[in-house]
Amino acid sequence: MWKHTHFTKNVRVIISLFFLIIILFTACSSGSSSAQKAELKKKEQQLINKEKDLKILEKKLLEKEKELDNKLIECQKANENKNKQEEQNEKEQRKQEEQKKLDEEKRKQEEQHKQEELKKQQQASNTTPASQSKPEAKPVQGGTCTIKGNKNSKGEKIYHIPGQQFYDKTNAEEMFCSEADAQAAGYRASKK
Repeated sequence: MWKHTHFTKNVRVIISLFFLIIILFTACSSGSSSAQKAELKKKEQQLINKEKDLKILEKKLLEKEKELDNKLIECQKANENKNKQEEQNEKEQRKQEEQKKLDEEKRKQEEQHKQEELKKQQQASNTTPASQSKPEAKPVQGGTCTIKGNKNSKGEKIYHIPGQQFYDKTNAEEMFCSEADAQAAGYRASKK
């Protein structure tokens, strides 16, 4: 091509320079693109590594979340058990209190019943004739019992000692050997 004469020396130089520039540009561009590719590969590897790290962190977070969920469930169960235990304790305490009240009420009723029985017995002993409720008078050693016991018009039990004003006029419902026996039987001394 250079042998032809229609290309002047200047044109030949320009064309040669043009081709050289193109070759240089392609060489430079290929060098820079390989550097860019290397940079891109490096960044891509960094992204892949970061993605792996993120996946590892995500797994750890999921494990922590599961662990926290399990702890939450355990706490809820423990709380439920505690509440049930407290309710059961309250029920038992109420039962015990009710039982105490019932026992106390029963004891009071029994005590009241006993008191009523005692009152009835006392009333019965007061209303029954003296001869039935009291034992027969005992003879004194070497003699007989001389203290007379009877009831006056008011129903009071009175005993009379020989020598008193109404001793001879008194009908004896009961005879006593001593004043202590008469007093023990519920009699009082005559005023006259």
